[in-house]
Amino acid sequence: MVSQQRSAGLVASVIGGLVLSFAVGQPQARLFADTALRKTDGLRNPPLPLQSFRAYPRQQVYVNFLPGKVDGWHVAESDNFRLLHNQPHKLVLQVAEVAERTRLTMARKWFGEEPDQWDPKCTVYMHANRLGYTLITKDGGASEGCTMVRMDGREVDSRRIHLHCDADNLLDEILPHEVTHAVMGGNFGAHQTPRWADEGMAILSQPRPSIEHYLAMLSVYRAQNDLFSLEVLMQTDDIKQQNTLEFYSQSVSLVEYLVSLGGPQTFTRFLWDSFKTDYETALKRHYGLAGFAELEKRWLQYAFHQSPPPEGVARFKGIPARLRSDP
Repeated sequence: MVSQQRSAGLVASVIGGLVLSFAVGQPQARLFADTALRKTDGLRNPPLPLQSFRAYPRQQVYVNFLPGKVDGWHVAESDNFRLLHNQPHKLVLQVAEVAERTRLTMARKWFGEEPDQWDPKCTVYMHANRLGYTLITKDGGASEGCTMVRMDGREVDSRRIHLHCDADNLLDEILPHEVTHAVMGGNFGAHQTPRWADEGMAILSQPRPSIEHYLAMLSVYRAQNDLFSLEVLMQTDDIKQQNTLEFYSQSVSLVEYLVSLGGPQTFTRFLWDSFKTDYETALKRHYGLAGFAELEKRWLQYAFHQSPPPEGVARFKGIPARLRSDP
């Protein structure tokens, strides 16, 4: 379930496994002033060629286990993460290593840079099980991870990730996914990363079999007339539309397609320009595509291996049939 609320000076958005909060009009400490200034007119560095990207290998991560407890939690800290836990030290070390490595890898992949050290550190709540996780996140048991990035204007005020440690796929899927969300927060100035792009990039941080699971479902959704037109997918603010597996599957496929055209950093530059102009102008500038219609045609060819839509199946002109409210 996704909910959104606005109050004086605060916009909070809860998006399935992703939570973003933006504080507006409330002065707070300026944590990343010169970073924000450098991002005023675009992403900081020119894009690296695609072949230059390599995932960071296993690295030595130093973790300091602090004495005592804070609100019932043991505390451990690495360079960029503060882990609140009641878990064996081995698991805490593994979480810290994966989190630090993912942070470096995603910053290099999508922005072509070595990221500044996070100050304040990203707080990671390592809940013992799903029950404890659900009691705190109030998600009703629907998500496996939850990320919050709180901003004041262009500056990141805090990052928080909630995990439950009894998940089988904690280290290889959930944690990289959530850390990718944390990396995206603040990298587009005051703009919130579009939901389709944010989820697509986060899913691409997972192992290939996990990605293929989403992609394999596209043919099923297509046969059921349950795919979005890309114009709707990329622009919808409707929570019911965003909080579907169809939305997630199409999003990761579209992000992967656009990355295949120009690389990861061209994709993030496309997003940045779409904030300053609009999607169709940015599509033409970065990919030579005339607009949503041409993007849709080329994405369909990519996603379904050049095969035409089967007879009797709608040509994806709107939202999935099961989500429509019209009779």
